[in-house]
Amino acid sequence: AAAAAAAASAVRFLIFLTEMASEEPASKTAKNIASDTHPEEPFPRVLSRSIVAETRWLQLVNLSYEDAAGKTRKWDAVHRATAPMADLRERGTTAVSRRPDAVAILALLRSKSHRETTIVLVRQFRPPLDAHTLELPAGLVDKGETPAEAALRELKEE
Repeated sequence: AAAAAAAASAVRFLIFLTEMASEEPASKTAKNIASDTHPEEPFPRVLSRSIVAETRWLQLVNLSYEDAAGKTRKWDAVHRATAPMADLRERGTTAVSRRPDAVAILALLRSKSHRETTIVLVRQFRPPLDAHTLELPAGLVDKGETPAEAALRELKEE
């Protein structure tokens, strides 16, 4: 029962995040939250991307971006090769059009008295670190699956 309640809370949170990332949101989204916060300030944006190196799963991407002060800067990033890159935004826009391809779930288990809350973490071995880590349950969104469905699936798997 506690796991089901945590899953329901996680799904409500993920639906909120999905609405923030969608193009036609049901509620206030990141698109207008960002511009409402400081509408007079320029919004940073990526100007260009170039792939520097690539493997089957990852791409090393060199980004050129404009910061809030209008200065052009460089940034190196890793991008999942199996996911499309988002389109570059035009100057003056804050909307970013992309669909989430991964989920992370913050599952909270509350005692019946609501005095104690436990965060669900997963112990994973990570080869680059040659060590175990504690992480939020997470995973990729499968083709034809919504982020909320992926979150439930991942939470059940973990």
